Amino acid sequence: MRHIVIYILFFVVNSSFCFGQQSLTDEELFKKVSFSLKNDDKSFESFNLFYQAYSLDLKIKDKSYECYFDLYAHLYNKGIPIVRLIKKEAFEKTFEQLIEKSDFHKKSSIYRKYKEIITDVNNYNTDYDIGEIGGQKEYFLNFLNQYFILPKTK
Repeated sequence: MRHIVIYILFFVVNSSFCFGQQSLTDEELFKKVSFSLKNDDKSFESFNLFYQAYSLDLKIKDKSYECYFDLYAHLYNKGIPIVRLIKKEAFEKTFEQLIEKSDFHKKSSIYRKYKEIITDVNNYNTDYDIGEIGGQKEYFLNFLNQYFILPKTK
C-alpha cells in the first residue's frame, strides 16, 4: 500500500511538471506571434492599406485623418489581428518615418517597416491598453489558434 502511494505521488508530481513545461512563456508566445505575422500576407496587406489611407489623408490635407481612422475602426471591429495587436500610435510613427524617406512608395521599404513594427514588443497593445488583465496573452492565443481576434462581450 505504501508503494502505491509513493508511485501515485511520483506520477502526480512528474505529470504536473511535464504539463507545466508545455505552456509557453510570454517571450516564446511573442516570438510565435511575430513570426506568424511576418508570414501573414493579409496582415501585410492591412498594414499597406493603412499606410495608403494615411498617405491619402496627407495628400488631401485632411488633418483629421478620416480615411485612415475609418479604415482602422472598420478593421478593428472585424477582428483583424494586426489592428488588434499593434498600437495605433506605432502605426502612425512608422508611417511618418516612411513619409520622411524619399522612397516611401517602394514596397520593399514598406515591408521593411512592417517587419520592424511587428518584431518590437513595445509596439504591441498591453493588458493596460486592452483594458483587461491577461488580455494581451488572450489576443496572442486567439491569433495563433483562430486568426481573428474578437473578444467576448460581457
